[in-house]
Amino acid sequence: MAFLKRPSPKLWLIAYIILPLTPFILGSIIRLITASGKVFWITFNASDLAICLALASLIINQSLLRSSRLLDDRDKEEETEGEALLYLVSTIILVAFFALIVAFRFCVDNLQIENLNTPLHVFEVLIFIAMPIMIWLYVKTQRSFRLRARIL
Repeated sequence: MAFLKRPSPKLWLIAYIILPLTPFILGSIIRLITASGKVFWITFNASDLAICLALASLIINQSLLRSSRLLDDRDKEEETEGEALLYLVSTIILVAFFALIVAFRFCVDNLQIENLNTPLHVFEVLIFIAMPIMIWLYVKTQRSFRLRARIL
């Protein structure tokens, strides 16, 4: 039973990065299977990825805030709260990107507004470029602040 209560950085990575990205991964796999294994631009949905990254950022924000309450050092506490604020801002930006991508996709597909095709692709590319950067930042934050997750 002691194993279940021991903090684990691997468990943190699974709970705080892999699980929030699971809808994007599963959606991509389903679209890949339904497309008979052919990879198209829409196989990897940027709006799914944006909202999954926003969810991961929000969860990490909460993890940082929870860990800042346990610190005795005021400087370290302020550093942790500052990092948490950065993740909250990134959450807001990623949700805005999600909304823009969904709105532009709707306008292009349903309302036939072709002028929005270019900004749509720009936002999609930005999200795909942001993904490895955000994952790197998540891992860096976990290691810098020694964040842990507990099963029970």
